[in-house]
Amino acid sequence: MPATFEKEIQEVDKLVLHGDVQKALKIIDKTVKKEGISKEEELRLLQYKSQIKLLLGSFDESIQIANGILKESKKIGNKILQAEALVWLGGNYLYTNKFNECVEVVEKGLEIIPSISDSSRKKITESMLVYWKADALVNAGDLDRGLKLLNEAISLAEESGNRFLIGNHYIFAAAVNSSCNDVRTGLEFLQKGEKIANELGNKFLIAFHCQILQGFKIRRREYEEAIVIINKMLSLSDEIGSTVFYNFKGLLGNLYMRMFQLDKALEIFFEALNYTELKQYIYAQIGRIYLMKYELEEARKYQLQSMEISKKAGDKESYSGNLYELIRIEMELNNISKAKEFLDQLAELDKETGFRLINYEYRLAKVIFLKASNEMTDLVEAVKILKSLLDEEGLLPSQRLDVLYSLLEIRIKELQLSANEATLEEAWKQSIRLEVEVDEQHLRELLVNVYRLQSQLALIDLNAEKAIKLLDKAQAIADEIDVELLKKKISNDKERINQQLDMWNNLQQQKAPVSEAVKYVSLEKTVQNITKETVIEERDEETGKIIEYRKLFALKI
Repeated sequence: MPATFEKEIQEVDKLVLHGDVQKALKIIDKTVKKEGISKEEELRLLQYKSQIKLLLGSFDESIQIANGILKESKKIGNKILQAEALVWLGGNYLYTNKFNECVEVVEKGLEIIPSISDSSRKKITESMLVYWKADALVNAGDLDRGLKLLNEAISLAEESGNRFLIGNHYIFAAAVNSSCNDVRTGLEFLQKGEKIANELGNKFLIAFHCQILQGFKIRRREYEEAIVIINKMLSLSDEIGSTVFYNFKGLLGNLYMRMFQLDKALEIFFEALNYTELKQYIYAQIGRIYLMKYELEEARKYQLQSMEISKKAGDKESYSGNLYELIRIEMELNNISKAKEFLDQLAELDKETGFRLINYEYRLAKVIFLKASNEMTDLVEAVKILKSLLDEEGLLPSQRLDVLYSLLEIRIKELQLSANEATLEEAWKQSIRLEVEVDEQHLRELLVNVYRLQSQLALIDLNAEKAIKLLDKAQAIADEIDVELLKKKISNDKERINQQLDMWNNLQQQKAPVSEAVKYVSLEKTVQNITKETVIEERDEETGKIIEYRKLFALKI
């Protein structure tokens, strides 16, 4: 190989390592036109060009170049160039929302790897192929397999000594470990990745670090800092001349959504649709906002749009999320049969994939459905599911509190089946403990609903005045965060109390027992007939004795 061309290939490699891709492109375009360049040299330079075009967000051009390399390298029987071409095809398919195609080309590349003799390029190529497959699996929701493959890709990158790959893989490992609720390991990887990115001065890696760092800031509710970090990511993208990171402009929308600036979030999400190939994420978030705004038909429309894209892309995690949100929407519309259809689809998806995240989402959705039932056995099943969730390792604090809230809801429903002072007193204690924890975690939506549950307990306690004050506390938070869904529920709660105020005052004067007061508490519109259950026939398997309903709900919060 002529020394001059090998020197220029090495120079391009160094420029790409440090992120100086525009200069690298000029050298590539100039060199491939020179006389005497061999086909292998030309294709080696073009594979760098395919990589650069991917990094710049010029996906169609990158794919065209990679396909050309694949075709020509087959003619000359060059295995390493074939595998490298498949690397960049895989990356392009991932970024353009074609997860199944990504895995398919990666598998083809991995089949070639054993026949490659150049050990240095072999390790780099294999590391990237495994990395893309890990990324595709993570995006599809298979976190466990994705993390296992990512660790394999990291080992290969470390063996290769390629610092761009090592830094890139570390940063992605931070995100995946965090998603698996191993935040400490995630932070360790993030710090190692940041160090390499800064040492190289590679703006792609620095921007990638910003993309992942903002997620850790959100976990700590450091929203203003997260906004600064996302804007830095977009600014770096502009400096590079890349549109890749604009794929993630929706991250800003997520932040404003968490800050309950819903109109601002919607504005950003609709703008993000102009940039991103990953539209299923944006449509899903738009749907969630419309649910919060209680525009249920719009919420359904955008979840269905998202679901169509998710299914086509093979994005099973997003598909699961779509089904979960559609169940919530249909339950809110009281379309129970339609909600059941979506629940059945989610059950099938859970069975098909075995993914941990999808199983968690399915169980939560099933609890939503069971809680709305008039059947005592359904409520018992809901409790069993919720307790199984509490027993799992790695449950986030917010997830744990959601589970405890659902358990408290059922505890209050227990009062309608087996009303007594002891159960009421225990429910109050649990609600106060839950209130303190939810407040400490700054989970304002959940806090609103805790106050709503406490207002129902106050009614059972024959204290309508306290019930209204608790709803006023809920109203103040709902108004502050401007969530129409919550405001509507509080309005309905208040309307029911005001319509029955004389009755509650009379019951208070009569000092009516809990068993009498609880008859008039309407916990949910779909469970108003629950008090018709008069005979409980859950029996002990060994003795055959009837188990009291209240004992089935001996909850610990």
